[in-house]
Amino acid sequence: MKAHRLYSILVIVSGLLFFCSCSSPKTSPHQSLCKQEKVVKNEILAIAESLTNATVQKAYPKLFNLVDTYFADDVVIKYVDPGDPNRRVQIVPLAQYKYMVRQMPQFILDYTQQDRGMQITVASDCASVRIRGVQMERTTMSTNAAMMMAPYMFKKNPSKRFDDEVTIESEEKYILDFERREGNWFITLIDTEVIKADFL
Repeated sequence: MKAHRLYSILVIVSGLLFFCSCSSPKTSPHQSLCKQEKVVKNEILAIAESLTNATVQKAYPKLFNLVDTYFADDVVIKYVDPGDPNRRVQIVPLAQYKYMVRQMPQFILDYTQQDRGMQITVASDCASVRIRGVQMERTTMSTNAAMMMAPYMFKKNPSKRFDDEVTIESEEKYILDFERREGNWFITLIDTEVIKADFL
């Protein structure tokens, strides 16, 4: 796997595990016909909160179990590679995504996220939900790891001096789809694009 693609997947992994930390999500301007809309939203936000808390608390065994539980076997994971000048859409197999989740403790030293707007849309049959939004992220890792994973960022900053650790600030937009299957919620689509990424 190319180094910049490895970093891109790490960005997706870290970002999505915090994707619903916003405490007051907006409702879609389109009126939902779902009579249990509030209940559905609370269920989705509870899943998101459990993922967030496990990551913040570095409860990695719990985090791994949550990913195994809530990611559908046929989930589509798409992203626009920030290291690709053509901004082509890449598809990440679920097995590869899970592998990268399990690499998080080795690469990511610190991570914070600030949501800049999240919107939840509940389908009329209450069986599917779409979340979309934009968020700012700060990811800290060792300089050596960053140089291996994101060499294009160092090429953009040839005169900058780096310490042992670096922090990368990125802006990302995302879409996530949930579906209820046999009474349980599953994530069926992850679509992300890193709009920009810079060293702090």
